[in-house]
Amino acid sequence: MAGVSFGNDSTYNYVILKYDSNGNILWEKRYGGPVFYYAFPKISVDRNGNVYLAGSDIKNQSDFVTIKYSPLPALKGDLNLDGVLTMADVVLMLNLVFNGELPPAAPTAADLNCNGSLSAADVVTLLYMLYASASPPC
Repeated sequence: MAGVSFGNDSTYNYVILKYDSNGNILWEKRYGGPVFYYAFPKISVDRNGNVYLAGSDIKNQSDFVTIKYSPLPALKGDLNLDGVLTMADVVLMLNLVFNGELPPAAPTAADLNCNGSLSAADVVTLLYMLYASASPPC
């Protein structure tokens, strides 16, 4: 069964690991540093593979933090994480670029021209990838 676990290391960093159904580590994320003392009593994974952690400051119980980690697709531009590029990905890209609606995949997966911002150029690049079977430019 796939899952997520977390713990902390000697520098008060929290280490979050995501596993596949065979127990292989898919990714590792670190959060914090000596300045953070958060206890993360809640961890959850939604149907899209997003991982959520929520907790409170150990010293000051009125401080809370919630962290969301979104998956990156194996196929660049696959914003719905179904493994293929389709018009559904284009619709998600349009909604992200023009309406700010977040797709199931991490928003960074939509930066197809790798210029650090999302624009209509990314939509055009995705259409080119979809209809001309082109590779992403970066």
